[in-house]
Amino acid sequence: AGAGPALRRSVAGACAAAGRWEDALGLLDEMHAEAWDANAAAHGARAELGRLHRSLLSVCARTGDVASALAVTDRVGALTRKLELGREGGAEGGPPDGPDEGGAITLSSALLADIDGHYRTSSEDVYAASPEPPASAVGMGAEEWRMLMVAASKAGDWKVCISTLQFLKPFVEAVAADSTAGSVESAPGPAAHRLDGLYAEVAPALVPAMQCFESSNQLGLAIRALDDWMEWGRRPPKREAAGAAFRLLAKKSEGSQVVGLL
Repeated sequence: AGAGPALRRSVAGACAAAGRWEDALGLLDEMHAEAWDANAAAHGARAELGRLHRSLLSVCARTGDVASALAVTDRVGALTRKLELGREGGAEGGPPDGPDEGGAITLSSALLADIDGHYRTSSEDVYAASPEPPASAVGMGAEEWRMLMVAASKAGDWKVCISTLQFLKPFVEAVAADSTAGSVESAPGPAAHRLDGLYAEVAPALVPAMQCFESSNQLGLAIRALDDWMEWGRRPPKREAAGAAFRLLAKKSEGSQVVGLL
């Protein structure tokens, strides 16, 4: 009691690293409840939340703990939606009670449905994504989604990988090569270089997904994910991501598709 947000963030991270996820999520819930306080920003509670989310998800990515990653993600989604609704309604209301409060769709609940090879959920169904979230933002950014993807890939959970890709779509589209006047090739300059840098930060997120599809022998999903990524960003993917698709095609002796993909 009385511990500051920075100290509790460190304790929560230590609990997660030690496998004490019940304690870590309990501290996360406490800090989320405090973030609802109108004075939370002044006391630094909201500023620490982004760091806490990344700390917990980095543990999940390192250990391949997709269940805990989804638990964190659902809680972040519940808080983000509640804060957005509070701002829109002009009233503070009450703090979020948990990841399912208000009946909001969460990533983990969406995954309970059967996956038939198509994306079954949209980022707009859960909460809005910003391509450049401010440092004090409490929502999921591209890096947080990437860490969830890494955890799912290490766990071999291709369903989480294919669903998480859709949540990365707004970030990829926001830094597409033609998202400013003219393309990067036709209009080089500060804006184009800035987009190049932002895309370089987002692009690694596709790699663990493609590696998971490769290890799971999901050729159809691999090609679909690669095609969608290039459509969203108007750029080629990282070589590691494309390589996974090429190896899958070669394994199935799909030479013509290899040429087409090239």
